[in-house]
Amino acid sequence: MNNKLIQQTKRFIYLNICVACLALSGCQSTAQEETLSAAVIINSNAKTTQELTQIISQTLGAEVIIADDALTQNHWLIVERKQHRNIEHGVLDGRSDETPENFKLVMKKDKCVLTYPKKQREWVLKNVRCRLLAK
Repeated sequence: MNNKLIQQTKRFIYLNICVACLALSGCQSTAQEETLSAAVIINSNAKTTQELTQIISQTLGAEVIIADDALTQNHWLIVERKQHRNIEHGVLDGRSDETPENFKLVMKKDKCVLTYPKKQREWVLKNVRCRLLAK
């Protein structure tokens, strides 16, 4: 009977430690999310598109084409490899198994910041003005 009580006490202590660890890690991610809030571009123009294109092209090591309204409605920018096509047969390569690259626009204090979560990189955008994305 005494061993059973000891085992239950150990389980209870272990469970409390797990709950405390989860609570602490939750607080940590919430603090990080507060400093990096999702944002959208409010001054989309040739200069902003050029700045985004240059950063993403250099990062991926390939020329990219970005729509003029990229990041104006949504804070995610998804970049996929262009599929080769011809008039007669449509897509030449078939289906692409490559995972698209994801970039995210956030506000860090009062700056617009483009992030690349996959590589944990970020760039402060000089020509871009943005606003917080409504929740």
